[in-house]
Amino acid sequence: MEFNFLTSPNIIFKRSAHKEIGKYVFGTGKRALILHSHSMAGECLRRMTQSLEENGIEAFLHENKSSEPSPDMVDSASDAFKRHGCDFLIAVGGGSVIDTGKAVCGLVTNGGCLEEYLEGVGTGRKIVNAPVPFIAMPTTHGTGAEATKNAVISSREKLYKKSFRDDRLMARKIIVDAELMVSLPKKQTASCSMDALTQLIEAYTCRKATPLTDALCISGLKAAANSILTVYDNGSDVSAREEMAYASLLSGICLANAGLGAVHGFAPALGITYDIPHGESCALLLDHVMRYNIPYAECKYAHIGEILTGNKYKSAREAAYAGADYVSDLKKHMLIQPDLKHLDIADNDIKNIISRLSTNSMGANPVQMSEEQIRDFIISLSR
Repeated sequence: MEFNFLTSPNIIFKRSAHKEIGKYVFGTGKRALILHSHSMAGECLRRMTQSLEENGIEAFLHENKSSEPSPDMVDSASDAFKRHGCDFLIAVGGGSVIDTGKAVCGLVTNGGCLEEYLEGVGTGRKIVNAPVPFIAMPTTHGTGAEATKNAVISSREKLYKKSFRDDRLMARKIIVDAELMVSLPKKQTASCSMDALTQLIEAYTCRKATPLTDALCISGLKAAANSILTVYDNGSDVSAREEMAYASLLSGICLANAGLGAVHGFAPALGITYDIPHGESCALLLDHVMRYNIPYAECKYAHIGEILTGNKYKSAREAAYAGADYVSDLKKHMLIQPDLKHLDIADNDIKNIISRLSTNSMGANPVQMSEEQIRDFIISLSR
């Protein structure tokens, strides 16, 4: 047995932690840029700023203006970081804010243009100097970006969605406070919850899974099964939000160490082609990819089916397909489209989707798909 395991050196999981953030980040630096989403403006940021000031840390606010991190957003935040003379960064928001923060921390100490570092579109430039310290504070329970070593950057103009990746982009500290998630709107709750569920399923079944990531995926799947319907139906339930936040955190840790699968191979391509939020793209595909993969990883999908449904079955095959049916029913409950028919995918778009697939995720899928099989799969969901 041989594997590597990488994660943040310090994870704080506590309700109301945002009110004490100064205590948790004390010693990291003296001037912090707080990168935040629009939804986080107000009392929460006031309390955070007060806590930082009480611990001798000057705070400067910078709002992330878009739902998808772009080179322009990274440049804007990098300029703010340098203009205020900051020495560390706190990202408070969803995956977009957190990924923007990661990219800023790597870029300000290494210089150059962000696109030079991006996989698949850049020049292959690598980080040489250590990034500035990065603190991740998620306000959604979906992407697990707080626990990953890459920043996913999108360009609507150039139609790409690619990663800026380095082990040193991992957060110095992760602070998970479920109280920050109770105001998450219903549609976004569905999207981000399905993203976390997808990441747990794919990290568990992918070709690079290890015994350690398997154990964490199982724990995360149990938490998701207990809470995913409740957070959608009753978003003010802090205990349910906390369970989904735990599931999301584990999904990020596991994907960073094991990888993902075909859902995340397709999802960025769909997202950039049709301007669909990432979690929704994952949800559209998840049950269909599960059914495609089941013959090649039946035992693991059977375990997933038993966890999600809470039932035992006569055979592994029955249990595995019950898990896929559970996901289909979950999508219907959350008012998520069952397939891709609503996108009106043209033949030329299929070519574009195939050209924009994430090869890393496709390569980790339990079974490799040829270009012809990929095309047939897309057609089967869209016609």
